[in-house]
Amino acid sequence: MNIAHMTGYLTDDIELRSFDKTNISTFRLAVNEGKETIFMPVQVWNQEHLRNFLSKGSRALVTGSLKQEQWETKKGEKRSRMVLNARNVEFLDPKEK
Repeated sequence: MNIAHMTGYLTDDIELRSFDKTNISTFRLAVNEGKETIFMPVQVWNQEHLRNFLSKGSRALVTGSLKQEQWETKKGEKRSRMVLNARNVEFLDPKEK
C-alpha cells in the first residue's frame, strides 16, 4: 500500500499547466523532519481552485501516493526523484483574500 501524509509549507506559489482537457497544479512542500527539511515536489490533477486558497508560505496537509520519476539527461546520465501525487490537500493556513 502506498499512502503518504505530509504537512509542510509551500515554497512557491502554485504553478498550473494545462494538457488537453486536464490540468496539473504543481508546488513544492517544505516538510520539517527533525533537524532536516525535505523539499517534496507535489502534483495535483484537476484542482485549479488550489491557487485561490494557497500561496507561498501557506501550510497544508497533503495526502496521496509517492511516485518515482526517472529520466535521462542529454549527457546520458540517469536521474530520478520522488513526487507526491496528491489526492487531497487540506488548507491549514489559507491565504487571505
